[in-house]
Amino acid sequence: MKMYKCFAAKVAGLNITASGDPNRPAAIILRGHSTINSPAGPFYVIDGIPGADINAVAPDDIASMDILKDASATAIYGNKAANGVIMVTTKRGKKGNVQANYSGYVGFENVSSNLDLMDADQLRAYSAKNNYTPNPNDDKGANTDWMKAIQKSSALSHNHNLSFSGGTEKSLYSASLNYLKKEGIMLQSDLERVIGRLSVEHHALNDKLTLGLNLMS
Repeated sequence: MKMYKCFAAKVAGLNITASGDPNRPAAIILRGHSTINSPAGPFYVIDGIPGADINAVAPDDIASMDILKDASATAIYGNKAANGVIMVTTKRGKKGNVQANYSGYVGFENVSSNLDLMDADQLRAYSAKNNYTPNPNDDKGANTDWMKAIQKSSALSHNHNLSFSGGTEKSLYSASLNYLKKEGIMLQSDLERVIGRLSVEHHALNDKLTLGLNLMS
């Protein structure tokens, strides 16, 4: 999500709204809800594969993201691209010795503001003032702040990404392992995820033939 927020700041008309539940994907609106039958979010093309799942790619493995918002997107990918297309290119190996890289972060989340709602006493006073008597089955005499009851005071998250890459004149390779542990700000909404990726590219027949392998799990 950190990378997507930075990306949204550079793309006009791109709105990203995250949920308090880390198991729910962020709502990404690129062109607005242009048609009733179109999907709610944009269409993803990852390393040339249409319709790939963006959640299967670790943010640290993304080399670039490109946006298609005009009619050309629909012309190429059909009505699935009615809300725009996000084209993702993952990192590739480079010629040279093996390179190992690690990146990670630790962060905390908290609720910056709550909705200004009536508590039970205020609601009872409002009902009495307007000559309304609540059903006894609806009023048990409690005064519960349900927003606080379903939220944590703070949520810890940490992400770790380890990658290896290298290559020769004919072959390039890149492999990575990503681990994410995120506590949702909502109770019982934790997320723990491991993503592995392997990319191999080989040039043959005097570079006239290119063989590629991409695995993600």
